[in-house]
Amino acid sequence: MKMNKPDIGSLLSVPNHRYLENLLGFETDLITLDGLPAENVYMEKTSNTRKTNEYIENLIKERSAEITKNPKAKYNPRARFEGSFYDNNISRLDILWSDERYMNHAALSVFFMEPKLPRHYKANLFTISGIPLTTDKKIPIVIRNPKATDHGRIRHIAPAGFVDVKPEGAETPHEATEREFREELRYKDAEMFPQEIFNPSDMRVLGIVYNSLKNFDYTASVLIPLNAESNDIYLKGEEHEEIEWVGTDYEGLKELLLDLSMTPDTNSGHLRGAVALTIGHIYGEDAYEETLDRLVLDIFKSLK
Repeated sequence: MKMNKPDIGSLLSVPNHRYLENLLGFETDLITLDGLPAENVYMEKTSNTRKTNEYIENLIKERSAEITKNPKAKYNPRARFEGSFYDNNISRLDILWSDERYMNHAALSVFFMEPKLPRHYKANLFTISGIPLTTDKKIPIVIRNPKATDHGRIRHIAPAGFVDVKPEGAETPHEATEREFREELRYKDAEMFPQEIFNPSDMRVLGIVYNSLKNFDYTASVLIPLNAESNDIYLKGEEHEEIEWVGTDYEGLKELLLDLSMTPDTNSGHLRGAVALTIGHIYGEDAYEETLDRLVLDIFKSLK
């Protein structure tokens, strides 16, 4: 679907939509409902802008000893999301990133959650959330394995994971999504996805979502079109315990997003963002905004 797009910035610039998203427990830094292929997305390294002071650093230091005892904690170098710029004239997305430590994220956002700590003090790590879409028009919802991840036993999207930092620089969202996809899902009994089932060049970035209720990180939501039906795709590895394939009919997705938004402690803001962006990708900008508005009102009425 084509949209009226500004030259730079989010492709949805209506101020109200970010307010509505926040009430549902996620925020979009960027929305590209048509989707951007790998050749239109660039990673640009910059300086780390995380604000800190003596109190923050002492807090991290005090909590480090306990965190290092946790087997779910991962200590690879991490990328911090520093912002993004979209140039409509050349359909180019530049994602700014900097070097960050997992420990800072764990101490302030995961094992010791600090929801009221201003965002510029947080590590704001950069992750990916893939959205596999099968030929029978379904997407997966998985249950995280609390013994294998730092999220707890919650509903999530798969694949999902950190953007890794290598000597040559940070992975792109497409590279990270492909890696996580091959690690977390499989086709029938095949060791690798056949090219005719999964073509990495078909992947598209639909948006960048901030998990604003817990975990407090940014994720690139990446559409993964698959040339296979959902009953041929299975879990792989130990990160997830269960998988459920849900339909993408408009009313069904709205009800799913309402259910997820009413029970935010049972699921991830990245999942809610992925469902919302799937609605926008399939049904358009108006449907995206109308869905958010309706859900916020439904939640408001349920609290009366």
